[in-house]
Amino acid sequence: MLTGSTLLHDSRDADMCEYLVAVDWIKTVARDDARFRRNEGLFTTRQIVANLSTHIKTLQFLENQFGIRFKKLLAIRAV
Repeated sequence: MLTGSTLLHDSRDADMCEYLVAVDWIKTVARDDARFRRNEGLFTTRQIVANLSTHIKTLQFLENQFGIRFKKLLAIRAV
């Protein structure tokens, strides 16, 4: 159960409230084995929500580094 003094702020306002999303981490690496590469044109953002659908280079990098295929994962999850 999550706790926090401001967790439910704006809970009655659909535009201002916060939404929680569960994440199923299917691949992880130790911090010492981080895969990000600076100055290689990969997408980064400080935003909480990001859409990678148009960032093909970043998607390909992630697939290669973690041995995954997003289309395959999305097909499995859609069933």
